[in-house]
Amino acid sequence: MTTMPYVNIFTKDIKKLSKFYMDVFGFKEDLTLRSPIFRGIRTSKSFFGFNAPEAYGLLNLEKHSKTKGSKFFLNFDVR
Repeated sequence: MTTMPYVNIFTKDIKKLSKFYMDVFGFKEDLTLRSPIFRGIRTSKSFFGFNAPEAYGLLNLEKHSKTKGSKFFLNFDVR
């Protein structure tokens, strides 16, 4: 079975966007993962990560930082 346990969203305001998801859906932040450039919230079956623009360099994704539109980094677990 293939699952998608992690979805990472790149945003200029990790605090505001993660708070929106927590307020609307009742998700809780995993405070052990909090950093100045990252917030993480757990759902019942997956995990949402909110990455600040500084994360592009850490993930070797600098070339994608200049493109327009929403940015998501999807992680799949495949047997």
